[in-house]
Amino acid sequence: MIRLQDIADMAGVSRTTVSNVINGNTKRVSQATIDKITAILKDQNYVPHMGSVMLSGHGSKIIGAVLGFERAHGMQALQDPFVGELVGTLQMESEEKGYYVMLIGGEAVQNVVDIASRWNVEGLIVLGV
Repeated sequence: MIRLQDIADMAGVSRTTVSNVINGNTKRVSQATIDKITAILKDQNYVPHMGSVMLSGHGSKIIGAVLGFERAHGMQALQDPFVGELVGTLQMESEEKGYYVMLIGGEAVQNVVDIASRWNVEGLIVLGV
């Protein structure tokens, strides 16, 4: 996996400059430098490390979808067409907004609280609790 320092070395700039471009803090960065870094990021298929994103204070970008039931209409909850459609749509809409969906089994409320806290989820959508 490519690091920010590798991108910085390729672009001939500091790691801070690369970080600023990735995070949209470009007030003091020339358009030519932004274009160069952006091209390198695309060429190298750069994907931010989620642990680093979370530590940087930009949030986890995770939304928890809590399923408060294991079975629906006599089948496993996710096999139910309504539940599957709902979760699939939630996932697609979330990704369009730059978020990720984490499914959480919600029959034990304390378990939901523990998982949501540990993963620093930015929101919870609760189904059937």
